[in-house]
Amino acid sequence: MSTAAVDADSASSSTATSFADWLADTIAQLAPTAAAAPDIDAASLVDYLTGVLEADAASGEDADAQRDSVRDIVQEFGLLPPAASEADAEALAGRIVQAFNRDASASAGAAAAASSASAELTAAEAEALAKVREMTVKQQPPPPLQQQQVKQSDEKQIILQAYANVSDSDGEVELAAGDKGPAINNRASKESEERLKRERMKLEHASKVEKDKADREKQRVAKETRKEAEKRRTQKQERRK
Repeated sequence: MSTAAVDADSASSSTATSFADWLADTIAQLAPTAAAAPDIDAASLVDYLTGVLEADAASGEDADAQRDSVRDIVQEFGLLPPAASEADAEALAGRIVQAFNRDASASAGAAAAASSASAELTAAEAEALAKVREMTVKQQPPPPLQQQQVKQSDEKQIILQAYANVSDSDGEVELAAGDKGPAINNRASKESEERLKRERMKLEHASKVEKDKADREKQRVAKETRKEAEKRRTQKQERRK
């Protein structure tokens, strides 16, 4: 098959198949009339040419440099007929480089499109997640208010329990008949609140005492540690003398 026929097939098929498949098909068409026939190993030649082109592309070589590399390989491996000219080798090399670069551009474009789509999907997922979180937060009562309600409920229960155990100076509180009940209730409630305040103050004081004690202990240990380190340093200096 002539190089012109190969070029015509290349123009139509290189856009529909991968570069490796197209190159293998091109070499198969040239092999019967190749100068090196029947010793051409199509699979090895495809791998070799692809590797050279990828290396040239990675190093930043332009299309002319790539074409020169491929032309030398075409001539070295006797891929064209014995009567083929330098121009024929140049034309085939140009077609191979063109097909490679077209395939590389398509692959890069597909990768970029996939990356862009992935980024858009990630952004959409993040936005949806943010909306879900916002809706969840709106549906929940504010934590501080909820804690305040629980605290008030607990204190109310404590006061009621304390009121049940309140004793006056003469013994257990006894509600008298008539309108004395509300007054006794108020007094018992106030006494319960005062008792709770005193207990709370005792607890806070005890906590402060324990904290001060722990701080003093830490300071003592730190002071002893520094003193011991200074002692060892002095001994080491004396031994050096």
